[in-house]
Amino acid sequence: DIDMLILVEEESDLPAIKEPLADFVRSLWDQGLRVSQSARTIAECCRLHEQNIELHISLLDLRYLCGDPAVFQELEQRLPQFYQRHSEALITRLTELARQRHAKFNDTIYHLEPNIKEAPGGIRDIHLLSWLARLLPHNEAIRSSLAESFEARPFFYTLRCYLHQRYGRDNNLLSFELQDEAARDLGAGMDPAEWMRLYYQHARQTWQATRRTLDYTESLDPSLLRQFRDRRSRLSTSEYTVSRDRVYLRNPAETTHSAEAVLRLFIFCARHGIKLSWDAQRRLRAYLPVLGERFISEPPQWNVWSELLSQPYTSLALLEMEETGVLKAAIPEWKVVDGLVCRDFYHRYTVDEHTLVAIGVVDNLERGQSDTS
Repeated sequence: DIDMLILVEEESDLPAIKEPLADFVRSLWDQGLRVSQSARTIAECCRLHEQNIELHISLLDLRYLCGDPAVFQELEQRLPQFYQRHSEALITRLTELARQRHAKFNDTIYHLEPNIKEAPGGIRDIHLLSWLARLLPHNEAIRSSLAESFEARPFFYTLRCYLHQRYGRDNNLLSFELQDEAARDLGAGMDPAEWMRLYYQHARQTWQATRRTLDYTESLDPSLLRQFRDRRSRLSTSEYTVSRDRVYLRNPAETTHSAEAVLRLFIFCARHGIKLSWDAQRRLRAYLPVLGERFISEPPQWNVWSELLSQPYTSLALLEMEETGVLKAAIPEWKVVDGLVCRDFYHRYTVDEHTLVAIGVVDNLERGQSDTS
C-alpha cells in the first residue's frame, strides 16, 4: 500500500512524463504493490487545497525515494513555511477526522477483536500525534504526548507486520484466532488473555496521550463550540474550576487528602457530565499509591457511593475513575476484569468496558435518551 508523489518543477514538465509514468506504475502493480500516485508541481504542494487537505497531511510524512535531489530539497525547504501559514486549517481538519474515526469505534480501545491501525489508541493515533507535533513543533504539551507514544510503537509496528504476514495482505484486524497465534509467537507463549491485556495497556497509553492532545488543539479553536463550552464555566465551585468543558482542581492537596474527597470530585463529574482535565488526571495518578491505602483505612461511607451511583452521568464518572486508576484503587476487585477478554456472543468489548457501556445505557434511559447504542 504505497502513496507516491511524482514531483516536477513546472506544470509544463507533466506531459513528458505521462507515458513513462504509466508504464512505471503498471510495473509496480504487476509486482503486487498497491500504488496510489499523483503527479504535482512544487507550487501545487505549497498551495492550500481546502477540498484535499489529505494531500497536505500525507506530505507531513514526505520521504525522498529517487530522482533529482535538488527538486526534492526545494519542496522540503518550502513546506515548513506553508505549514506555518496554514497550520490552523490543517489541525482543525486533522482533529475532525480523528474524532470521526474514534466515533466509528465508539470511542473505546476495548474491542474484543480490535483494528490495531484505525481503532482508538492504535497506529493511526500514533501517526496523529506525530503529525500534530510537526505542525506545532515548539509546543511542549504536544511533544510530551508524542513521547508517551514511543513505548507503544515497537509493540504495534511489530504486531502490524505480523498480521500482514499472517493474512498475506493489508489487514489490521486482530481476530481471536490471531490473538492466540500472536500470544504464542510474539508473547513467548503467553496466555492469550494476558497478552491481550498487554495490548490494551499499550493502546490505553496512546489513547490517553491522543485525547489530551485533541483536547488541547480544540482549546485553540475560537469557534462557537468553544464559546458554548466556556459558558459552562459558571458551574465552577470553590473546589473545582470548569474551563473548556473540563474540570480542574483549585486546591489539589485538599481534593486528594482523603478517599471521600476524591470520590466527591467524581460525583461532581457525574452530576454535570463533565470530564476531568488532563492536569486533574495527572494529579490523581500521582496520588494513587496513597489513595489505595486511604480507601482501605478510611473508606467513604456508603451514602457517598450511593450519591455517585445515582447521578445522571454515572458511567462517565466511572470511566474517568478507570482512566485515572482510581477505580482499581477504590475497588481492588476491578483488577480482575480490567482488560479481560471474554469470548462469547454477549460481549463486544472487554468485561470492564462492557460493564461501563451497560451502565451508560442505563444512564441514557434514565435521562430519557433513546440512543442506547
